[in-house]
Amino acid sequence: MPIGDVYAHVSSNRLSRWGLRCLGAFDLHTHIRLKPMLDFFANHIRAGSRCRVLEVGCGDGVNAFEFAKLAQQRRVTLRYCGIDITAARLERARQLARQLHLETCTEFLQIDAARIDALPAEPVDLLVLADVIEHIEDPEGLLRSLRPKLAEQAICLVSVPTPLYERVFGAAFHRKVGHVRSGYDLKELNALFATIGGRLTAHRYSTGLPSNLGCALYYRMPANRWAIMLKTLGLLPFRYLDLYNSPSVSCSLFAAYSFER
Repeated sequence: MPIGDVYAHVSSNRLSRWGLRCLGAFDLHTHIRLKPMLDFFANHIRAGSRCRVLEVGCGDGVNAFEFAKLAQQRRVTLRYCGIDITAARLERARQLARQLHLETCTEFLQIDAARIDALPAEPVDLLVLADVIEHIEDPEGLLRSLRPKLAEQAICLVSVPTPLYERVFGAAFHRKVGHVRSGYDLKELNALFATIGGRLTAHRYSTGLPSNLGCALYYRMPANRWAIMLKTLGLLPFRYLDLYNSPSVSCSLFAAYSFER
């Protein structure tokens, strides 16, 4: 099932619903950057276990619903809490949770990342920071405030742009999405997580040269509804063409960190 296909449930347009069911989210980079994170989740959750997830910067819930799919497949009891500051995106996530009958295992709260103290007290097994820390002026302060929320043997899943991101996606898009930093390489990311005792357990670069070309075309072309759907269809092969990913060519980086008490 493609990433983001669940949004067909809340689309008001028949053609959009068909496109979402078949292609998933109309955002080429979403598929590329989230796949390593979802693969890690799928490979590391134990069948029949219980997993408490906290996501900072959850947006409209795309990760929540992908985690829910995987948890259902593996008979995992999922308890997910996502926080964001954008009310409209959170409402869309809640609407979809109702449509999918996931209200009992997902929660979406409007909380600023600077107010982590307002979160429920229950420790979490999985912390998700998917393309969020590059938007934060003080990422080390955020991580220090999140550290007490982690259960023993917790894992943090992180996705960030690399310093090549701006060159591929364009400076205008880079500014539009609100990045306060151009990106992280693995050494910089490791140093950041070392401040809270994080130890790298896995990493993967995304977007090789073919996907870079696809992303450059996608995010520099017109962005009305029909153009987006046509771009998604036309650039679909770019998701699968990467044969080589490395710091020298990739503009997206996934990493997983474990912690010792």
